[in-house]
Amino acid sequence: ITMPIDEPFEYLSFGGTFNRTFSIWFDRFDFFSSIALIALVPFAVIYISTALLIAIWLIEEEEIPDFHPKHIPMIVFIFGVEFVVYTISTIIGRAAIMIGVAKMYVGQSATVTDCLKEAWAKKLPLIAVSSTIGLGFLLVVAAMSILTSFPVAVPNGFVIFL
Repeated sequence: ITMPIDEPFEYLSFGGTFNRTFSIWFDRFDFFSSIALIALVPFAVIYISTALLIAIWLIEEEEIPDFHPKHIPMIVFIFGVEFVVYTISTIIGRAAIMIGVAKMYVGQSATVTDCLKEAWAKKLPLIAVSSTIGLGFLLVVAAMSILTSFPVAVPNGFVIFL
């Protein structure tokens, strides 16, 4: 199914952009929801298996389990794997959706499998760009927190004047 757009590259106002965005979304809701579901399957499997593991562990214990420092590596590993799988699957899912929207926008047919295959073929550049952007945001937040905490900790006339 292609999108009926007379002039795909005409100037759009703010309302025209939202109108076109929601018309694409409503016309191809099945396409977007299926990509979202497929992209979140790995995370859901890991999340459910971790929840089942914890539930079985709690049921088998006779008493309320205590938290020991020896559990920290296992907890960090489980949440680390969940975070990495979730991040990678959502990056691939978002890329597949963008590829699908771009194809629909210019009038080409877009299928779920083709978009996911094309996004998966570009997984390493997508992950590298996403990691670079995430690291950049992390550095900006760290720099801003350092710059705002230093004047508060050591007030002087210059800082008060600013």
